[in-house]
Amino acid sequence: MDLTKDGVTDIAYYNNNYNPSMTPIGTALVGIPGLYESVYQGTMAYHKVSQQSPILDIDFLKNGVRPIGTLLLPSYEFWTTGKEIKVPEDLKGAKVRGPGGILNNTLEYLGAVPINISVTEMYEAFDRGVVDVVNMYGGGIQDYGLDELVTFGTQNYNFGGVGVGLIINENRWQGLPENVKKAINQAGDEFTESMANYYQQREEDIYAEFKNSDKVNIHELSENERKQWQKVYNDFQEEWIKKQDSEDFTKAIEMFKEELKK
Repeated sequence: MDLTKDGVTDIAYYNNNYNPSMTPIGTALVGIPGLYESVYQGTMAYHKVSQQSPILDIDFLKNGVRPIGTLLLPSYEFWTTGKEIKVPEDLKGAKVRGPGGILNNTLEYLGAVPINISVTEMYEAFDRGVVDVVNMYGGGIQDYGLDELVTFGTQNYNFGGVGVGLIINENRWQGLPENVKKAINQAGDEFTESMANYYQQREEDIYAEFKNSDKVNIHELSENERKQWQKVYNDFQEEWIKKQDSEDFTKAIEMFKEELKK
């Protein structure tokens, strides 16, 4: 964000959780649990609302950048070497490697103890018992080799995620010819849908691998368990919106929900 804002680079990759104070609406919006059910649904909806006020103005233009392409990483799940996480009560008192931002706030709301550990330190922390639970999407578990340690995982808990994507320096953007702007916007839309499809399929393939292995046991929610999680999600969402006391955030979440329905 800073490098692009300062013109050191024209176009760059961003991650909402690395800049929560610069992207306050988007970071919270995509991290709120229970809003979107798939990578594709969440990504396509967020891409649309990120191009409009208030997210465009507050999270991007205010910082001297403009969003081009978007991806919501798969929803974060719970991975352990022992106790299964089936209902919200199971997280009480657990030391959880959290991804930061609003996801950590949700973990605290559930009575867990979020511990901020970088992805490079995650394996060792999990192996040595520094954390009891890792909050991460399936692809991340495989990418960082934690599937060697994990015995229990979850699926379709829709715990919230992280937004990433591509941004361009706003001054650079304004200096481009209209046909170039149009081409970049088209490329951004194509990038967004392509990445959404890729990550959606990749997550499904990784879970299929886990389920076919003898090592990782994946728990899928029963209807009763799903209702327990959704109640917590709804209660947290209501409390969080009230705490923000922001017309912009309230407008953004309503816009996001409308796009998700589509």
